[in-house]
Amino acid sequence: MIAFDTTAVNGGGFMKNLIVVAIALENENGEILVVQRPPSTYYPLYWEFPGGKLEADESPEEAVCREIFEEIDLHVSAEDLKPLTFTTHNYPHAHVTILLYSCKKWQGTVRLKEGQPAYRWVKTNEIKDLEMPEGNYKILEVFC
Repeated sequence: MIAFDTTAVNGGGFMKNLIVVAIALENENGEILVVQRPPSTYYPLYWEFPGGKLEADESPEEAVCREIFEEIDLHVSAEDLKPLTFTTHNYPHAHVTILLYSCKKWQGTVRLKEGQPAYRWVKTNEIKDLEMPEGNYKILEVFC
């Protein structure tokens, strides 16, 4: 998930800085889509909001639209995205900034395209009970 090739000092060493976009897709029942991480990645089989890295030549909204299509085969429009919250977290491999957007409109049907084993629609009060990478828990307060 490299966004830009920058580093930060962390405990005497250098750490990559990553900017990641994510989306909380909300269906007509008020449920939020979460996707299970592939078994071959950091935090295998943990749940997360769909999304991915911000590339150097795109806006966060463009990154959300691109990542959602690449990851789960849905089309979202930048004008339908609403900035929800953000957080930062120091993982062992990188310092990650997560930009979370919400969206209630999309086209298509969820199709997992990047080796994810599963997806679920969950009630907002159940999201906190899922096993997620640590940084994701910092953004869950918007659902409580």
